[in-house]
Amino acid sequence: MRPLRTLLSCIAASLILCGCQASVKSSGLAYITNQGEHTVSVVDTQQAKITHTIQVGKAPVGVAVSAKLQRAFITNVDSQDISVIDTSTQRVVDTIQVGGSPVGIAIAPDTQTLYVADWYSNRIVAINTKDFKLQRSLIAKEAPAGLIVSPDNKTLYIAARDSNDIAVVDTAQLNITRRIRVGHHPFGLALSNDGKRLFSVNVYDNTVSMIDTQNWSLQSIKVGDHPYCAVVSPDNKYLYVSNTRDDSVSVIDLATLKSVVTIDVGMTPEGLAYDNARQLVIATSWGDNNVSLIDTRSNKVVHTIKTGDKSRAFGQFMLQ
Repeated sequence: MRPLRTLLSCIAASLILCGCQASVKSSGLAYITNQGEHTVSVVDTQQAKITHTIQVGKAPVGVAVSAKLQRAFITNVDSQDISVIDTSTQRVVDTIQVGGSPVGIAIAPDTQTLYVADWYSNRIVAINTKDFKLQRSLIAKEAPAGLIVSPDNKTLYIAARDSNDIAVVDTAQLNITRRIRVGHHPFGLALSNDGKRLFSVNVYDNTVSMIDTQNWSLQSIKVGDHPYCAVVSPDNKYLYVSNTRDDSVSVIDLATLKSVVTIDVGMTPEGLAYDNARQLVIATSWGDNNVSLIDTRSNKVVHTIKTGDKSRAFGQFMLQ
C-alpha cells in the first residue's frame, strides 16, 4: 500500500505543480513606460498590481513585446537607444544603439525583425532580433510615429504624422509601395487580427481612418477629443480609442462604425492594449501616472493601478 500511496502523492503533487505553472503562464504582464522617471512598470493584470519597476534608458516611450522571445523592447528618446528586457527575469539584458529619436516600435509576428521609428530623422530601421544588428533603414517622411506589421509579416504600416498619411512598406525590400492619405496628424495605428482593416488615429481631426487593406478604400470614424492610440478586440468587433483631452476611451462598434460608449479613465490617456485572457483593455494615463483596467464585458473600469511619472506605453505592451 505504501508504494501506491507514494505514487498517488507524486501524481497529486505533479498535478498541483502543473496547475500552478499554467496559472503563471496565463498571467498577463503589461510593460508600461514612464517617460518622466526613466522606468518601466511591470503590471500583473491578473493580480492588478505592479510586480517590478525596471530602470531603462532616458525618456522611454515605445514598447514592443514578444512572448516567444521572452523580451520587451523599449525605445528611449533622450538616450537614443532601445532597452532590451528579459521578461523571465525582468532585467535589462542589452541596449541597442540606434541614434536619432526612437519613438514608435513594432515587432513582426514571426519575431525575426524589430522595426523602430526615428522621429526626427524621418527614418525607419529594421533590426535583426537574433543579434540586434541594424539590417536596413528607410527614409519614411514625415515624423514617423506608430508602426504595425501585418499578420503575414509582409507589410509594415507607418503613421507619418507631419505628412498626414500612412506609408505602406514591403518588408522584403523595405521600400514604400503606397501612401494613403488619412486625417490630420496620424499617430497611433491598430490592425484587425485578420489584417484586413487598418486603423489610423488622427489626433487633430478627432477621427480614426479605417482602411481596407484589400482595396485601400477608407472610411472615417468620429471619436473623442485629441485621440492618440487604438486597439482592436480579438473578435474584430470593437475598436478602443484613447482620447487625451477627454480623459476617456471611446468604444467603437465596427459593424456600425459608431461609438457605443465612452469610458472615463485617468487624465491624458495614451497607450492602449487588450488582455485577451482576462478580456481587459489597459489604458495608460500620462496625466495621472496610472493605468486603468477596463472590463470589456461591462465597459467599466475595474481597477486603477499607480505606475510612474508620465506613463505612456506607446505600442504593443501586453505580453500574452
